[in-house]
Amino acid sequence: MQKRTNLVAYVTRYKGYQLHCTPEELVNGRFAARLMCRSPGPDGKVIAVALTSGSFESKRKAAVYACDQGKEWVDRHT
Repeated sequence: MQKRTNLVAYVTRYKGYQLHCTPEELVNGRFAARLMCRSPGPDGKVIAVALTSGSFESKRKAAVYACDQGKEWVDRHT
């Protein structure tokens, strides 16, 4: 079971895509990596990217992982 507390989004751009990396605190105090990608352009689609990772000890580590995975996702899909 997961809980949502103090969500913080780390946002970066890569090849025109906007990557929203939002760590989510789990009930055990660790963090899950979450990623949303928005495609370029004014009508850009928002895509939730499923990440198959474990949990991380900090929000920062979860966000860095999510952003790295987002860049790989963009490379594979463009």
